[in-house]
Amino acid sequence: MNAIVKDRDERLKMALRSQEKTLEQLQVDVNIIKEWLKNQKHLPEMPHDHMIQNFLLLNKFSIEATKQKLDMYYTLRGVLPEVFENKHPNLPHMQQNMKAIYIFMLPKLTDDGNSIAVMRIASENSNILELDPYMIFAHMYNVVEVRLHEDVALGDICIYDMAYFPIRQIARLNPVLMRKGTIPLEKIYSSRVKAIHILHAPGYAEPLIKLIRQLLNPKLAERVSDIP
Repeated sequence: MNAIVKDRDERLKMALRSQEKTLEQLQVDVNIIKEWLKNQKHLPEMPHDHMIQNFLLLNKFSIEATKQKLDMYYTLRGVLPEVFENKHPNLPHMQQNMKAIYIFMLPKLTDDGNSIAVMRIASENSNILELDPYMIFAHMYNVVEVRLHEDVALGDICIYDMAYFPIRQIARLNPVLMRKGTIPLEKIYSSRVKAIHILHAPGYAEPLIKLIRQLLNPKLAERVSDIP
């Protein structure tokens, strides 16, 4: 049973209509990608059809772009062990992370087919300072992983609520860590992110927001807005 959405088939039809494609055309392209994947011996698995569908949708049915993003999806797991290694959501330290930081999806899509994702620290008493900062990125990408299999969306509007963001966390989020943490966003999912809204950011978080904009490519950085 789908744990994320109950109307995946309807969402898929909506996404296909927006790109003027049919289910039959989608399946043809899925099969093309699967044939290509069979020859990619360096990749660890054959991804589920739902995942391939989402990569095709996010790359506007460009076969070559879809191949590149799928290859990058698997390759980065070896390149960025800090973000992906030992980060399965069922592990105790990741369970602790999920109690401290909430990530949830609003149940309905926007009129233009985008999902709204919200991320926030659970409360001012959350033990976020006890967590490895890389786990925050890992938690975010774990949610994306589930959605690649179970959800359908043309894009995401991301809302980051910084209401309980502690000042001591700023020093921990250094440029090297932030760069490594944002590479998957930029290299794999940039076409998915339609807007990033940062809410309730305290004044001391401004350098961090500025750093995020500097690390992202210009097109993605333009989609970041700071809303008081």
